[in-house]
Amino acid sequence: MYRWIFVVVLVFFPSLAFAQEAPSCESVPDYEKVRFIIGDWQAYYGGDPYFEGKRYRVGTNKIRATETGCAISESWASIGGVRGSSLFYYSEADETWKQVGIGPGSEIESGEVYEKLLTETDEEGMIRFQGEITTSSGSSYLERSTYKPLPDGSVHFHYESSRDGGETWEPVVVVVYGVREDT
Repeated sequence: MYRWIFVVVLVFFPSLAFAQEAPSCESVPDYEKVRFIIGDWQAYYGGDPYFEGKRYRVGTNKIRATETGCAISESWASIGGVRGSSLFYYSEADETWKQVGIGPGSEIESGEVYEKLLTETDEEGMIRFQGEITTSSGSSYLERSTYKPLPDGSVHFHYESSRDGGETWEPVVVVVYGVREDT
């Protein structure tokens, strides 16, 4: 009788027969270093002397842990309507975190895909993703995104590009993610 029940479960509900626990995020290398960017954020320019202490809201960024596993999804929108998304995940084959995104970037056409690798961290919690971007016209350049946790719980985001192999970097976007709502 019990064998029959097992056979029925195995045939009609195989996921129940072989259910496994999802891997723990704690087992993913450097997950805690990346986790601080998670939140529903308002993006602001300013707050520094250049802007006379004023901040200007320029968009939103929803950065969330995915339901399965330990990947982190990102969905951003500017107040002007420009949108983009990316996924941060740990590549066991490469033993590093990666960010795969869908344009637009500084020169990335809407719908084009890019990939960056976690290339640097520091003791203050900063993380940096960098990669070579190839545009639809065939030109390429380096691009990097730097995230740094700030004492008030906000995140400084610095997005740069380089056309000379990384000798010099031009800022593309420099914002602070503030007014965090944990997700």
